[in-house]
Amino acid sequence: MNSPSPRKAFSSRSITRWIAISALSLCACGGGEAQLDKARWLLDRGQLDEAEEALAGLSGAPFERVVAEIERAREERAGFEAELARLSELQPREELKALRDLQAEVEGAHQIEQLEQAISSAADRAAEEGGRSRVANRAQPVERQSRDRQRLLVEEKASQVHSAASIDLVEAGEGEEGAAPSEPAPGDQTTVESVEELVIESLPAEEVGSALAIDAEIGSEVDAPSETDPAADQVQEERAEAELLELLNKQELLLCRASEARRDEVWESLIEHGELSQPHLKRALDVRWNSAARSLATGQSLKSLERVAQRRLELDHRREEALALIFNEEEYFYPYQPPDCPADKSRLYWPVQRRVEKLVEQLREVWERPREAKISRKFHQDLAELDWCKERARSQGHSLPASEELPSWLFLVNPEVRSLDSNNFAWDASEARLLANNAAVTEYNSAQWAKEVQKDLTEEQRADSEEKRQVEITNDYRRMFGRPALAWNFLLQASSAGHSDYMARTGEFGHYEKGNPDRESPFDRMQLVGYNYGISENCHLGGGSAQGAHEGWCKSSGHHRNLLMAGHSEMGSARNSRYWTQNFGTGQNFQNDIESWQD
Repeated sequence: MNSPSPRKAFSSRSITRWIAISALSLCACGGGEAQLDKARWLLDRGQLDEAEEALAGLSGAPFERVVAEIERAREERAGFEAELARLSELQPREELKALRDLQAEVEGAHQIEQLEQAISSAADRAAEEGGRSRVANRAQPVERQSRDRQRLLVEEKASQVHSAASIDLVEAGEGEEGAAPSEPAPGDQTTVESVEELVIESLPAEEVGSALAIDAEIGSEVDAPSETDPAADQVQEERAEAELLELLNKQELLLCRASEARRDEVWESLIEHGELSQPHLKRALDVRWNSAARSLATGQSLKSLERVAQRRLELDHRREEALALIFNEEEYFYPYQPPDCPADKSRLYWPVQRRVEKLVEQLREVWERPREAKISRKFHQDLAELDWCKERARSQGHSLPASEELPSWLFLVNPEVRSLDSNNFAWDASEARLLANNAAVTEYNSAQWAKEVQKDLTEEQRADSEEKRQVEITNDYRRMFGRPALAWNFLLQASSAGHSDYMARTGEFGHYEKGNPDRESPFDRMQLVGYNYGISENCHLGGGSAQGAHEGWCKSSGHHRNLLMAGHSEMGSARNSRYWTQNFGTGQNFQNDIESWQD
């Protein structure tokens, strides 16, 4: 017999996953997968001729795709080199600005390297030209100023020497009668240079050093840039920018190639440059992402997992067919036995029951023969690399390249597993949580049944070995249908045990007890033991084994639906002699118990 009719809890899953998985297969005609991998590796590094040579002797769609990629890469390279040649004809500063603008659009590693070289060369030419222009503009006035200052100094000193010489001559003339002052001989010329020599010879040593120091200072002004000269400051800024850009490019290249052990260190050193580092971080992440994605897409582990996904699709399809009929309350009706059901309608029930059993058996065939995939260590490393890139991209607000070759379910593969079968395969995050919860509930139930946990429970609250087995059978059945496993609850165990005892003692088989209003309905009995989330009950009279009770419930539409209700979360199952009782509830307190138990 069955408790009040449960709510309909089945909804169909979209079959479009068949289409998604069918698009994932990668194969090369003629068994040239290694050659294709090598060609793609060379293509990523810009070695186009070598990539083309690696494809020799191959045919088929994958081969044609790689050939097309090589041709596109050649066209892009030719266009890129033509653009660099055009920019080289500009003035150095204009070329440098244009190259920096182009930098934000470049993604390929070989293009980045070419662009870095062009930027460094243009920066050097711009700095050199700026220095030459500045010196040339300032050289003439500075030189004139130097000559004027030298001339004034020489004239001043010459005047002093001339005065001294005149005094000497006067004194000498006064000493010799009739002697005339000395006159320059005809043709004798006094030049600035001769006077300068005379002056220098007549100066004290310290004054000579001072004059030479003045000349040196004047000469240095022609060669050394002024600290306050705007042109010099601009040249220095441009050179500093070029040096910083070269440093950022080197760090970007390091990040592209850094090992798993060093990638965080290089990332932190690059991110210290703030906003300037953003395009470099983006390009490096794209390179690492594409490399790991290509490695995953061409690896054997993904191919094996795609076959597992195909089997999971078949499992989903059979689940949907069986659940659709089991939860069809019009076709798989309840009650189905007279006098509660008319005899003519009752006869229609058993053909439907046989169809249900056939669909369940077809589902069991797939469930009990799951397809398994072995997962390599390299697969997990590549997957961890993708997760690292996703986390870093999210922290910087970057978007990563779309990888059509990688299915979304790939990121749900547990990094600790070395094999995965179709029964433990998850399409999305909710299914992954369901699988994890099922495993936790199974362990939780075992812990609840342990003696050290049970020592404070009453006899009715404890489950014997066959009753525990009955809970396990129910959960195995639910997992096969993709339903959540049920947590064993000692209060539901007590309410189930009390009703089985009543039926064995009185011989009254059914859901309602007589003589005690507090225990009349299943919900009364569940509340009486302190459980307030009761929702349904199954009763069985027949074989005493746990498996026998389960098979009896699977032949009754109402009981069958109770076994598979998606909203159930807890249960207890108890027997007395040939009488079995199952109580189901929707409580969630066990989730907190699981967390504390796991801790």
